Amino acid sequence: MYAIVNTGGKQYKVNAEDVIYVEKLNVNDNDNISLDVVAISGKNGLVLGDPLVKDAKVTGKVLKHGKAKKITVFTYLSLIHISEPTRLLSISYAVFCLKKKKKKK
Repeated sequence: MYAIVNTGGKQYKVNAEDVIYVEKLNVNDNDNISLDVVAISGKNGLVLGDPLVKDAKVTGKVLKHGKAKKITVFTYLSLIHISEPTRLLSISYAVFCLKKKKKKK
């Protein structure tokens, strides 16, 4: 027997005594909560709700709140999508030293 519950904009398939990680809830640790059931499977087969199964709730206990491991996100921008890539231009220049002409005596 399993149920599909809806919490945090996501759906989770749960069995009895399962531990699931969900989005943060506005309850304290060790509080009991009840979640809405979208579908339930049992002796009578699969029962689907429209959108929820009538008179069906899944109750659970919040074990703890925490944060997941921090992830690093790298973004890649292909050069083909840049309209005009920046180029390094090397400008050559010359330095001239102007000398006075010597007068002939």
